Amino acid sequence: MQNRKILVAFMVLILLLMVGCGSDPVKSDLEEYLNFEMSVQKEAENFSLDLMSNMSNTAKDKAEVVKMFSDANGKLTEFAEKQKGYKPKTKEVQAIHDKYLKMLDNSTYVFNEITNMLNADKPTKEQLETLTQKQQEIIKLTKEYRDDIRNLAEQKKVEVKLFK
Repeated sequence: MQNRKILVAFMVLILLLMVGCGSDPVKSDLEEYLNFEMSVQKEAENFSLDLMSNMSNTAKDKAEVVKMFSDANGKLTEFAEKQKGYKPKTKEVQAIHDKYLKMLDNSTYVFNEITNMLNADKPTKEQLETLTQKQQEIIKLTKEYRDDIRNLAEQKKVEVKLFK
């Protein structure tokens, strides 16, 4: 009877070790993060499409354009807050998410700056230069974000459907 208990305990220990050793916290965290991103990607696409539609359909009245950018900035801020609420469990995924958050902060800055420029009589050279610099940084961060996800996914053998 005692041997049987020892054998059962040993088997349970081996199973726990196998399950524990077989799991990769970075892989699991990346999979959870990608699922989160897929769930909010549709919202981001709808935001972009609405903005582009509004830009092409908006009357050229300055007040309407300012309102459109102000409304878009409000939606972007809501989206950014949702993203900021997500907390990855590993430093590898957190580093990727931090790039996305920086990209969103820059985007919010660009929308605020455009609204300020529309409200001003004439934008300054510095405003235009800063806006161009922020837009370039957004493009750079977007590329890095995608590359980092792809690289980590490749290392951890995780399928990425986010950018297809």
